[in-house]
Amino acid sequence: MTDKKQIQEWLNRFMAGTATEMEEQQLADYFCSATDVPEEWLPYAIMFRGFRQQTLGKGTAKTVTMRRWIAAAAAVVLLIVSGTMVWQQQMSQSEDECVAYIYGERITDRDIVICEMQKTMTVVTYDGSDVVEEQLKGMFGIE
Repeated sequence: MTDKKQIQEWLNRFMAGTATEMEEQQLADYFCSATDVPEEWLPYAIMFRGFRQQTLGKGTAKTVTMRRWIAAAAAVVLLIVSGTMVWQQQMSQSEDECVAYIYGERITDRDIVICEMQKTMTVVTYDGSDVVEEQLKGMFGIE
């Protein structure tokens, strides 16, 4: 029928409320007949299929009102899905992150963090003792 770029352009205009009736009809035809709708367009497919069911045997005044509600619901669904995806991406990145605070500055460069850790361990074990635990106990007055 039409390419993905054209459909995306029509979707953008539809969500902005500037699509023509012909463009809306083309979108409805695509989403109601396509079997290989991309995952990011599934909410639109549900919405246009709902429009098609609403318009069968009903007046256009109710359809326009329903379109606004359905468009708003689709926008909310898209926000929730995209927010969840961003949150999951942030969570997966933060689990593998190496962080150190050096002189009050947050450092995430793994090489710098490891270098500073090695310097600190050298200072802690400088007195010749092989047992770091004993040094820590001595620093904090634990016997």
